Amino acid sequence: PSPSLPQLQVQRDAIWPLRVRPDFLSSIQDMRFRNGTEIHDWWLARTGQSFIEWFNAKHARRGWWSGNVPRRDKAGLPLMKDGKPRMYRSIHIDGAPAGVLQARFVSFWNSIPVIFAPQREIGLVQFLSLMSIAINEVNGDLVSHSENGTLKYMFAYNREGNRLAADLFNDPAFNEAHGGKPLAAQLMGSKSPVWRGREWPAGVPEKPSPKGATPSYAEEADFYKFRGRGVIQTTFREAYKVLLRYLMTKYAGSNPVLLAYRGRWSGQDLETVLTQSSNQDWDRIFEQPEIVPIAVHLHASSRKNNYLHLAADAATLNGEGPGSIYMVGRAISGSPDYGRTFTQRVVQLLDGLGNAGAVREVLEDYAM
Repeated sequence: PSPSLPQLQVQRDAIWPLRVRPDFLSSIQDMRFRNGTEIHDWWLARTGQSFIEWFNAKHARRGWWSGNVPRRDKAGLPLMKDGKPRMYRSIHIDGAPAGVLQARFVSFWNSIPVIFAPQREIGLVQFLSLMSIAINEVNGDLVSHSENGTLKYMFAYNREGNRLAADLFNDPAFNEAHGGKPLAAQLMGSKSPVWRGREWPAGVPEKPSPKGATPSYAEEADFYKFRGRGVIQTTFREAYKVLLRYLMTKYAGSNPVLLAYRGRWSGQDLETVLTQSSNQDWDRIFEQPEIVPIAVHLHASSRKNNYLHLAADAATLNGEGPGSIYMVGRAISGSPDYGRTFTQRVVQLLDGLGNAGAVREVLEDYAM
């Protein structure tokens, strides 16, 4: 039977919070990883399984990775919907055949010097923190995935961090680039205040264009075009601007697709490029494997405190300031509750490696 809300609160509070133990941290302080092969080999020697096999067998859909953890508001009370607590989803690593997932795992983690620059090697807590983000965002399949959802759903992004659809629909540069696309005749030049809000207007199709078809005029607005992509789901115009600036001024690779875009956009103002670029452009850019770790690095390093540079002491790691595990989750989601839930997920994995002797799975038996 499903537990009552008070039972759920008791179960979560009973194991809140898990902590990184100083003695365990001392025991792993010299453990360093430089690439994906070293991570794989260490996991195989330690557990007899690859990381993906170990996670799916020991932690997926269990404890803090289960679907039995309630989401909480700023006051710490469970969020409710239709009289029931809203729960975090149950998670396991999937999305591709096992061999493909493993190859992508090694390839992504071979980019440690790019992701964590200027660091060229990382510790166990850094690995588990970023990997836990990727498991939550893209189910641990370490290639770019675009955020899925209707235009109605994505319209929540029609806010600060993006240019509003109302402004774009009246921007000559936007209309020059996208005025020939479906829905342009209906929406171009619209003065309706609905395009300044976040409630999708009636009478406008909310289903995205089929894969391979030309995106509509509405889909080229920031709220949809700059939706999540990559393994940490880079989102919003400003984050894409950071990536675009890197591509135009600092990229030193030889990828022909990325070089072609740099040549095409050379000499143009970054804001104009962002306005006139298309969904298809950004899908193509994120399809390039080398852009995925670059996007992670840029997202982290553009913050005042790089959230991937974790502290070496347990007190800071267990806290909620710079250098903490919490800040990794908070920086990605913006939610304090997710930051705290994320911390528990990471520490649960550490528990399975000796931090607490055994994984605490108090929530595991409570099926909703």
